[in-house]
Amino acid sequence: MGYWVSEVIRQLQAHMDERGDFILDRLDLSGDRPTCIIVFGLPRSGTSMVAGILHHLGVQMGPLTDQTRLDPNPKGFFENDKLATLHCQWTGDTALLHWGNLQESYDLPEGWVMTYRTMIRTLEGWATQNNNGLWGFKDLRVYSFCQEFIDAVNSEIKIIVVSRNEEAVRRSMTGYPGVESLDIEKVYQDWVRLRDRALSPQFFGRFLVFPVDYEAIVKDPDWAVFVLAEFVGVKVTDEAIAFIDPLLNRSGRQSD
Repeated sequence: MGYWVSEVIRQLQAHMDERGDFILDRLDLSGDRPTCIIVFGLPRSGTSMVAGILHHLGVQMGPLTDQTRLDPNPKGFFENDKLATLHCQWTGDTALLHWGNLQESYDLPEGWVMTYRTMIRTLEGWATQNNNGLWGFKDLRVYSFCQEFIDAVNSEIKIIVVSRNEEAVRRSMTGYPGVESLDIEKVYQDWVRLRDRALSPQFFGRFLVFPVDYEAIVKDPDWAVFVLAEFVGVKVTDEAIAFIDPLLNRSGRQSD
């Protein structure tokens, strides 16, 4: 069975294949601007796993949401609590209800510009003072606030796009608690549309983008952590490698 790969992801993958390296001189973190690593993908595609790897590589991914909400993510969600909370307020997201009404943009409350900018600058300031200016987040709701985020941020932006087997994503979405009344095919296509829009040159496609494959990470954790560490510009850690558990049935693979 093939992997879902939109035209956007095909182009990104071809670009990386042609280059054959990660242009490490472009990943220097010693400048004045902080660096923000953002994890893109679809829900249930492995974005939490990649965010967890980044966390264990030393990227400031928090403050994190409640990591005790383990099921169905046994190792945590690794969402930035401040950004996720604000995005949830703006989308009206409560317990995945916005999955059934995904929008490219929302009517934002008065004063949101200052609130957003203040929050992001606080995260950037903390990272600059405590983490060599390196921070990141995983919250797919940002797809609905592309230009707003880009306008508010003062960081150099780098994107990691996680891809995964199409049917595995659909299967995992179907089994996710609270989505029983939703049309999963429509939800899937809506998320693809929002992700591809966010990756267009108009928005995040203008920045350095690195596509990764979920199954390739699970198959070879050592190599996956190595290439992710090179892209981010940090050293490999044993904790990041150990975080990847190939035995977890994240893809909904059938047991042998």
